[in-house]
Amino acid sequence: MVLLISRRKQRQTYNGAEKKVARMEINMFILTLLMFFTEFAVAIMFLISYFVSPTSSIRATILAIQPFIKDLTCLTPPWMLVIMSSKVRSKLFRHVFNGSYSTTVQSINTS
Repeated sequence: MVLLISRRKQRQTYNGAEKKVARMEINMFILTLLMFFTEFAVAIMFLISYFVSPTSSIRATILAIQPFIKDLTCLTPPWMLVIMSSKVRSKLFRHVFNGSYSTTVQSINTS
């Protein structure tokens, strides 16, 4: 009972921080759910290719699209991180568009 009362006081005191944590938790849930679905698609493709005969056209189609599904599986978490995190997005755009790899041009004396 005392623990519940102290929890309520914390929620009342840190209301702004609680909302921020809740948003981060929602973003993490969305990312985890998306990763689950991409991995589930890979598992379904594996099961179909395992149980279908080797001469089937379905197996050939699955083997043809398998690299794209693997790319989707590997590239989904970084893209979702860029989409969902404003800090990562701002640092990435600042790094790419502000010319962080700028080179200075110096004149060379030819005489």
